[in-house]
Amino acid sequence: MKFTATVTVEGQSPVLVETRPVDIMQWEAAGKRKITDGLGYSDMLQIIHGAAKRQGLTDRPFSDWAASLEDFDPVVPDGVDPTKVGQPTTE
Repeated sequence: MKFTATVTVEGQSPVLVETRPVDIMQWEAAGKRKITDGLGYSDMLQIIHGAAKRQGLTDRPFSDWAASLEDFDPVVPDGVDPTKVGQPTTE
């Protein structure tokens, strides 16, 4: 499972950040939760932040990075309704 988001940090151009399974595994381990329990906005941001750090796009702590965001736009694949429970969130 992976997901993608377009992230815009203050003063920078938007970048596309794509998670890998390791990013989700690290989030689960840190929060002692499973992704199947559901994700809130902050959860998505934390996973994307981990992916951005892995990709060398930031070295800032999560709270500083999140405070600097101008926009965070999860990429939803065609045909997926993110308001429906039980649907896949990636292609």
